[in-house]
Amino acid sequence: MIKRYQHIAYDRRVLLLDDDVQIPQAARGIARRHGIEIIVSSPVCLEGMLLNVLGVSVPSTAQSCKSTLHPMLDGHPAEKRSYHRCFPQSLLDQSVNPALGRLRELISNPAGASSA
Repeated sequence: MIKRYQHIAYDRRVLLLDDDVQIPQAARGIARRHGIEIIVSSPVCLEGMLLNVLGVSVPSTAQSCKSTLHPMLDGHPAEKRSYHRCFPQSLLDQSVNPALGRLRELISNPAGASSA
């Protein structure tokens, strides 16, 4: 990934990973040296984080989180429009989830956002 994007001048480079994925220290160091911020979606995974935002009990596995969240959506989980009804801006703005908060910060101020 690093070689593929090394020649492109991005304001920020961010990698969103699930909490259930082990990130070796060497990978963290490589990311840091290349200006890639790692954000961990928790609990468990992206779907677990979204369930948490909704106030729904979060299952202990990524597959269970997917099985719980996906039926709530208005379409295929890879399509952004599927999330609009469940996740209005007001709900996202009220969330205290640290990963979501950092993503909001980066989106609202991409060039000037401080590193967490």
